[in-house]
Amino acid sequence: MTDYICLLVTLFYLRAETLMECAVKVKIDKIPECCLEYFREQESKEFFKSILPEHVKSLGPIVDVKEIFEVIIDND
Repeated sequence: MTDYICLLVTLFYLRAETLMECAVKVKIDKIPECCLEYFREQESKEFFKSILPEHVKSLGPIVDVKEIFEVIIDND
């Protein structure tokens, strides 16, 4: 088991009227247990919005949160 959880957060990008996805990797102990169980509840969405990068937070409301296997950054 890993100490991290990877999430795919989907936001409604208001300015472009389209969906935008952002993958994040977060230490599990930083996430309230209720948010881990109920990704799609409004309180959970508010928490997940708070951990998004600053340039993504302001794009619009979160419409979905899904757990994914891994977030890989290719620095090549």
